Amino acid sequence: MTLKKRTLKSLAALALMSFSVVAFGHGYIEKPPSRQQHCGKEESPDNPMSGKCNDAFDAYRAQGGQNSHWYNFMSVVAHHEGRKKIKNTENVCGFDGETWNPAPYDMAADWPTTPMRSGRQEFEWDISYGPHFSDTEELVFYITKPGFNFNPNEKLTWDDFESQPFCDERLSPAGNFGSNGNVSEEGSHIVVNCDVPSRSGRHVIYSEWGRNEWTYERFFSCVDVVFGGGSSTSSSSSSSSSSSSSSSSSSSSSSSSSSSSSSSSSSSSSSSSSSSSSGGGGCDGVNVYPNWTAKDWSGGAYNHANGGDQMVHQGSLYEANWYTASEPGSDNSWTTIGSCN
Repeated sequence: MTLKKRTLKSLAALALMSFSVVAFGHGYIEKPPSRQQHCGKEESPDNPMSGKCNDAFDAYRAQGGQNSHWYNFMSVVAHHEGRKKIKNTENVCGFDGETWNPAPYDMAADWPTTPMRSGRQEFEWDISYGPHFSDTEELVFYITKPGFNFNPNEKLTWDDFESQPFCDERLSPAGNFGSNGNVSEEGSHIVVNCDVPSRSGRHVIYSEWGRNEWTYERFFSCVDVVFGGGSSTSSSSSSSSSSSSSSSSSSSSSSSSSSSSSSSSSSSSSSSSSSSSSGGGGCDGVNVYPNWTAKDWSGGAYNHANGGDQMVHQGSLYEANWYTASEPGSDNSWTTIGSCN
């Protein structure tokens, strides 16, 4: 092979690699769980363990979408400056992006929801699929208008949303996380502190993670929330409760077996009961931390709790606000229900 041919071949390979970086992007909101977190990271159409995303999966298939698209949940991406510059995209959550249009996350469906309160809240972008901290420029959040009426049979439109973001955090220069006290770099995540406006009932929060002029690469994510003590999951995810309940029973049974094998003395029995799936008092039958209620996406080990799952820890009952692997009571992914005594 001549030097010229080798050079051309190398350039072609480089171009293909560059395209791959563009096509397979790198970020979405993990906490509170976005549509991508619920229906992509936690659930897939080929293995819908809880059923909470079935409505969305069915809606996408009905319009010709492929199951494989859900596995690129971190790839809702385009190359421009987002909502501030482009006002009228047909689709909201996918923003008429480059990977698909519409995206799976644009479907009219009864999406899983998460409880939300107005005031200071944390939003966490998982960018581990391509941790571009050095050119991160801004993180922007919009919310649906007061009086918004969610309809699972209608797609979101920009008329549903406020025209201005409620949270608009910039790093100056790009990548300088010390320049903005509301934005922090934590491992492979970006955590943003925002003042969420007062709302009641069900709403949607739309967000963008934007990189600077080197690429103007921008990622999009929608979070379905309920204000004012609403359900932690949508009506379509009632089967999720059953699934979690079933998982709890399975875990409980396993723990009981472990407990009985170590019950050679009353002292040993007492010790094992504290790690079994019975909380005692009003918490009987509830998994005790660290006996998790839910499996990972591959169906392997129990290693986390989903929104709405309950667990006992140190004599108290907690409910997960969204997907979490944190110790119950250690952060705002958990709500304290009360004492088990």
